[in-house]
Amino acid sequence: MIKFQVMALVLAICVACSNAPPPTRARAEPFTVLSEQPGADNLSLTVIIKLNESPTEPSARTIAESVIASRKDRYQNITVESYLSGASASDPPYSVSKLEGGSVTHRFNSQVAPQRIPTH
Repeated sequence: MIKFQVMALVLAICVACSNAPPPTRARAEPFTVLSEQPGADNLSLTVIIKLNESPTEPSARTIAESVIASRKDRYQNITVESYLSGASASDPPYSVSKLEGGSVTHRFNSQVAPQRIPTH
């Protein structure tokens, strides 16, 4: 009798858990905002971000443009300084993106670019 109750309990637990969705991996954000500093005129903003993954120039552009797009309704001029994840405070930024006069420009620092090691 006890064996039957234990088996029924185990079966009930297995059936109850079978409808659970499979676990999903949380997607990490591609960047982290380190600071936001509005200008004295409240028309400009400087945003400093850390790129969490090893970026390519197109992905760094996309990230900077999304940061600018989310803030351009409040500021006329926005500067986004992007740093690589392993950069120290004294390192130059990987890229500087600016919104000025309604257009966005990007400048990349080739000395800070991620190094690609050939495999063959």
